[in-house]
Amino acid sequence: MAKCPVCTTKKAKRACLITSTSEICPLCCGTKRNLSECEGCNHYQVAKRNYNGIPTFSPMEMKNDLDLMNISYVIESVICAFDCELNFSLNDSQAIQIMQCAIDHYYFDDQEINCKDKLVYNGFQRLQDAIIRDLTPIDICTLNKVLSTIHFLAKRQFKNGRDYLEIIRKYVGTTSGMGRLINI
Repeated sequence: MAKCPVCTTKKAKRACLITSTSEICPLCCGTKRNLSECEGCNHYQVAKRNYNGIPTFSPMEMKNDLDLMNISYVIESVICAFDCELNFSLNDSQAIQIMQCAIDHYYFDDQEINCKDKLVYNGFQRLQDAIIRDLTPIDICTLNKVLSTIHFLAKRQFKNGRDYLEIIRKYVGTTSGMGRLINI
């Protein structure tokens, strides 16, 4: 086996579409990948985000801190109001994806959100507008931890239906700003 033409230290074991030579080492294959050049390669996979590795607040911390509860009420009430506008047709999976888009934007600093589902993207836009309008003087680390906590709790309730959405509809409802609750 020949040496890798990129790093010249390891054995070239993988066929590569990018390099002029036919093979590259696995380490260089992993660091040189991108969608535009590697599309069709058997070794290419889209990078997945580890949403479970993001810091969260414990349920007791959330329960005992009125500010954290208000932040979570704003976030969950926007999702609940969006669901209400859609005649309760949103499902838990879509609500979780809306939160993942928010985490992508605020925690992972994605400036452009690539979401294939237009409904989820519209929900994210509504959530982002509410965060800007109602939570503007907020510490970004606190916002990220609250988003991550809500995401964790929603995934825990998720059973391919509307379990999480029914819980927030019952206990959170919709608001017209921080602290103004409207039950539906």
